[in-house]
Amino acid sequence: MAGKGERKNQKSLSASKARSFNRKEHVWTTKSRPGPHTGKGSVPLVFVIKDMLGLATNRAEVKKLLCNKEIKVNGRVRTLPKFPVGVFDVIDIEKTKQRFRLVFDEKSRLTVREIKSAGKAFRISKIVRKAIKKGGEVQLTTDDGVNIIMKKTALTKGDSVKLEFPENKVVGEFAMKKGSSVFVVGGTHIGVLADIGEIIQGDQKRDTLVRLEKGKESFLTPSKNIMVVDPKMEIFEKVK
Repeated sequence: MAGKGERKNQKSLSASKARSFNRKEHVWTTKSRPGPHTGKGSVPLVFVIKDMLGLATNRAEVKKLLCNKEIKVNGRVRTLPKFPVGVFDVIDIEKTKQRFRLVFDEKSRLTVREIKSAGKAFRISKIVRKAIKKGGEVQLTTDDGVNIIMKKTALTKGDSVKLEFPENKVVGEFAMKKGSSVFVVGGTHIGVLADIGEIIQGDQKRDTLVRLEKGKESFLTPSKNIMVVDPKMEIFEKVK
């Protein structure tokens, strides 16, 4: 029997924990399409507009907003209701001139935080791959699918970059090292802002572990569960 391919439907009960909604109210919910974020760590744009921001009461109103090009994600107009939106993504509402950033809370749910500060929008992205191109240039790939070409850099896998929209210009670099501030994006301590106390290098069989410190508390987590960030970001005022 031939494969049926990807399922287009999503039952509410099996939806990602990143969504905060009454799972028993409706049998079906919108499924995110493939994109820059995984299904478990993202929500579809229609969910952000209707359920998280309350800008629409039904799908038809959401489609009207998107077709009128009133919604931007990370500096680019998005018109697909199923486009996946994840942690640190920036939502711009053109009509009201409001700007929001998505961030995990301590229950693994994505929440929106309004950004009051002026200036160009930016996103913190984690480097997941580093390669040397022909000619000696360095190519960095981030967790949200952005490819950055640099002549020379000390950045490597696990570090983070601050990208300014919409050009994806690198305006900040954050290395994963002792003393760096990180935001936990997976595991038991998701949603916590902490500092790196120790990095325990892994090997082919074991993941690299990071000992994090938050006040008097200390805990271990795999390096894949953290993102090095700028602790002065406005959204972290509520999670310190």
